[in-house]
Amino acid sequence: MFRTLSQPRFVIGEVVQQDARAFVSRDFCFALHGRQLQIHGGTLFWLDAAGLICEHRDYWDAAEGVYEQLPVLGWLLRRLKQHMA
Repeated sequence: MFRTLSQPRFVIGEVVQQDARAFVSRDFCFALHGRQLQIHGGTLFWLDAAGLICEHRDYWDAAEGVYEQLPVLGWLLRRLKQHMA
C-alpha cells in the first residue's frame, strides 16, 4: 500500500463504543497515479479486558471503492448499478 499509493491516510468519522466492542466509521483517502480517491468504510473492534484491540473486522464496498474506478470494469458496474436502480 505505501509503495503504490501516495498520501494514504484514514480520516475517522464517528466512534461508537458499547462494552467490549467499538465501531469506527472512516474514509480511506489516497492518491493513485495523481488521482485523489476515497473509500468509505467502517471497522468493528473487539477489546480485551485492558481495553486494547484484540480483533477487528473492516467493512467497505469493494465495488464502489475499487472496481468502479477501473476503466472497463468500472463502466460495466456503473451501468449495471444504474439499470438496477
